[in-house]
Amino acid sequence: MTTINKQHISELILMELYADLHKVQDRIAQYEKKYAMQIDDFEKMMKEEEEDFEKYDHYIEWKAYLNQLKDLRQKIKDIKSGNYQVS
Repeated sequence: MTTINKQHISELILMELYADLHKVQDRIAQYEKKYAMQIDDFEKMMKEEEEDFEKYDHYIEWKAYLNQLKDLRQKIKDIKSGNYQVS
């Protein structure tokens, strides 16, 4: 029988979460660079301009990345604080 250390597993999961976090932060940074603004300003701009489907698609994706970023940060926080359960 193999014994797996809970601490070792949490460290592996943390490494994976940090890799995902980095990818998501890069995608968000690409949108911020492309449009030279934060999401809130982009949203205001979209409401004032004529409808642009490409920008709308970018907006939806950008928002999804921000939600994913929030979720990843919470998962990292939970694992670091030991607030998780192995099933």
